[in-house]
Amino acid sequence: PGPTGQYVAQARVFAKEDAIFQKPEKWYERGARDIPHDGEFIHEGDPALTVTVKDTSYNKALEKLRGQAANLYSDLLSATASSL
Repeated sequence: PGPTGQYVAQARVFAKEDAIFQKPEKWYERGARDIPHDGEFIHEGDPALTVTVKDTSYNKALEKLRGQAANLYSDLLSATASSL
């Protein structure tokens, strides 16, 4: 567990396939950063966006990060077009 305090965790979400990024304002409102422009093409394997979280313990921060990254990644797949 480790000591309590303020912990920050950050992760990059990468595209699993070629896609067109959509609705950047939705991502920004959820706290994501390094967000592509609306309609921007993202190549498979390229970084799509960055997720950052804070919590009172290291484990809680990692748990929150994994949850938020999973949610954003799931949304990324549904918010993008298939390969061109």
